[in-house]
Amino acid sequence: MQQQQTDMYGHAVRKGVIFGYLCTGKTDTKQRVYRFGKTTKTLNLSDHDHCRFISKLGGAFSGLHKPRATILFERVNRLDQVWDILRDYLRRNLSVCEKTRTARPPIVHAARCGENFYTLRQQPGTPVEFPVEEFHKHLAEVWSQLLKLAL
Repeated sequence: MQQQQTDMYGHAVRKGVIFGYLCTGKTDTKQRVYRFGKTTKTLNLSDHDHCRFISKLGGAFSGLHKPRATILFERVNRLDQVWDILRDYLRRNLSVCEKTRTARPPIVHAARCGENFYTLRQQPGTPVEFPVEEFHKHLAEVWSQLLKLAL
């Protein structure tokens, strides 16, 4: 019988998926809302429609919280550790040392929407919100740097 691996705190090391997506609903000030999450459910991952996979996680991922566009969907071997690192990065408690080609988006924790919800601060005088595609590109670029911290 194989013994389960534990982290430095004695917690079980779990595999899973970390995801982020643009929600269908917006804030009361009409800002886009992004939600990030994690799951150990990995069945049906062969399905390439990540929004559909996330929607099937339960009722909390429906209605205004329903995924409209996926900006992050990654399998990980250290789910809880990588999740903590991603959350620290999103909340600006962690900066990645290496340079990135894409600018770090102006991510703001939208605590009144929920613990795992974020918006992107609109620049003064700019009528256009930070593009969803640019946020996706930045997360894809910084992801490998975040994973290095989990080792």
